[in-house]
Amino acid sequence: MEENFIQLFHGEIERLFPFHCIFDIQFNIAGYGSSLRLVVPQIECGRKLYDFFFSGTARENISLDTFKNCGNVLFLFFVPETQCRLRGQVIKDSRGRFIFLGSLWLTAPEQMRELGLSIKDFAVHEPVVDLMQLVQSQKIALMDLEKLAYELKKQRKEIRDQARESRKLALIASRTDNAVILTNAKGEIEWVNDGFSRITGFGLDEIRGQKPGSFLQGPMTQADVIHRIREKLKQGKGFREELINYKKDGTPYWVQIEVQPIYDEFENLTHYMAIEADITQAKLFAENLRNEKDLLELTLSTITEAVLTTSHEGLIELMNESASILFGITPRSAIGKSIYEFINLTTLNGENIESIYENSRNELEEQFHGSLFDLNSAVILTNYRGRKRHVTFQTKIMQPGFALVSKVLLIFRDVEEEFEIERMKADFVSSVSHELRTPLTSIKGYISTILDDPNMPEDTRHQFLKVVYDQSNRLQDLVDDLLEISRLESAPDLLSSNTMVPGNLILKVTNHFLITAERNAIQIKVDVTNPSTRIPGDSGQFESVLTNLISNAIKFTPRGGSIRIHSFEDEEWFYLKVQDTGMGIPEKDQQRIFHKFFRVDRPGVEIQGTGLGLAIVKTIIDGFRGTISLQSEVNAGTAFLVQLPIKQAT
Repeated sequence: MEENFIQLFHGEIERLFPFHCIFDIQFNIAGYGSSLRLVVPQIECGRKLYDFFFSGTARENISLDTFKNCGNVLFLFFVPETQCRLRGQVIKDSRGRFIFLGSLWLTAPEQMRELGLSIKDFAVHEPVVDLMQLVQSQKIALMDLEKLAYELKKQRKEIRDQARESRKLALIASRTDNAVILTNAKGEIEWVNDGFSRITGFGLDEIRGQKPGSFLQGPMTQADVIHRIREKLKQGKGFREELINYKKDGTPYWVQIEVQPIYDEFENLTHYMAIEADITQAKLFAENLRNEKDLLELTLSTITEAVLTTSHEGLIELMNESASILFGITPRSAIGKSIYEFINLTTLNGENIESIYENSRNELEEQFHGSLFDLNSAVILTNYRGRKRHVTFQTKIMQPGFALVSKVLLIFRDVEEEFEIERMKADFVSSVSHELRTPLTSIKGYISTILDDPNMPEDTRHQFLKVVYDQSNRLQDLVDDLLEISRLESAPDLLSSNTMVPGNLILKVTNHFLITAERNAIQIKVDVTNPSTRIPGDSGQFESVLTNLISNAIKFTPRGGSIRIHSFEDEEWFYLKVQDTGMGIPEKDQQRIFHKFFRVDRPGVEIQGTGLGLAIVKTIIDGFRGTISLQSEVNAGTAFLVQLPIKQAT
């Protein structure tokens, strides 16, 4: 080995050869560069050189023969751990040590990143850095060119796609019935389609550069909608609204408009696109539908029949006010629940007809049309609160189009009043027949006896004729009362321009009964607060009221009892009270006391009368537009209170 010695300071070696390595003749490492540690992470002073490096590309072990001639020889060190190569010269220093002045041999810029190296880890004069930078620059440039080519190819494809899409959109826009408007960022029209011209009557040449609102809006255009639109446009936001616009000929029409802003690649607002649909017919249809719904609701609320619809399963979906009253429930509590929770239908014989209804429905569902069930004869409906009413009802299927049965319509008619009238008619005929037959039978019997016995004693004949006379009077009273009540019912409004002084009439009628009352040991007390008060009404009719009430009081008051007749008034009403200490009326009979021919059943007590007196009184009081009520207790007496208006109603 040629002896070549150099004298360098450690700092200079580090600066000029950051990948250097110092070792002695025994190959013990005495020092190394800071950048070498990045390439050989495990290197340490004192360790053997051949522990970390091989010589040459053949990866031969390092020996002293390797450095016999190291003058101008270029050595190549291979690092097994990182698969790196170092190249350089080996020289001796003044202390007899070897110094490997090498640099990193790189084949690709990626190796620097893999090893964690940067430019500062190389010597400033290192040519590999410049080479790597050049290679890297070329590689980056190549990558940029490839990327640019890719982007250009992508953009060309997007342009072709956009062109195809634009042609497609233009075709759609020209064929659509909706109006399409394209404006600039200021809202000035740049383009409209044929649909816009068909709807509005305006061509593009007439309106180009104008704002749509300047010629489409008019007197009926909603101000609040215009304000919202302007606010959205100021903010550069899209919106959807419905408003009234005007055509070129001044015809108003409803339009649904949807506007979307269009931005460029720099997020700058460039255009607005508006799509407008003429919804006039839809609005008219909706308005007609609302009117029909309102009319239906009004009709349902005014008709007296109870109307409701149910689903196929019997769940209530709709009901009117009459149904709510009949069933004893509110619509809110009934909607969505089964109709069978609220009503029970039975025949007059007590048979439940729910099964009949279900069977009829099942049979009809196979036919998909027609009436489901129609029951015109009265049945008994028991509602949610236990109230019973006589009703008739109809049930029909409501089947839209080709769909299955979706709804069931039920119409109930409350015939309780009619049923009661029929019952009262039957009772009336029965009572009249009975009342007429009794005196006629008596008269016929006594006359027949007189005719069959011409030798009848005069006293007996006179007694029989007296009975016939009394029965004839009874018959006459019955006929008179029947004619009177018939006349009163045929003219229910008994108020006229006539007026009466009820106080004077009370005193007059009471005087007629004083002798009868005295004969029966009954005391009559009269208390008239203001005998001169004048009220609307017919004096004769009011006398009939007084006569019936006072005669009944005397008739049902035992000897030693008393009757009080008291009148008083306030600003609006005149009051008459006739109170006795007689037999009284059982509570169960008080509701029927004013019915024709009704008599309280009093075992062992026979009281003469037609059974029409209180019915006549009630009819007259109703005709006077007043009221009559009673309070009674058995064996304690009865009080009738009459209330009449003081002034004629206007």
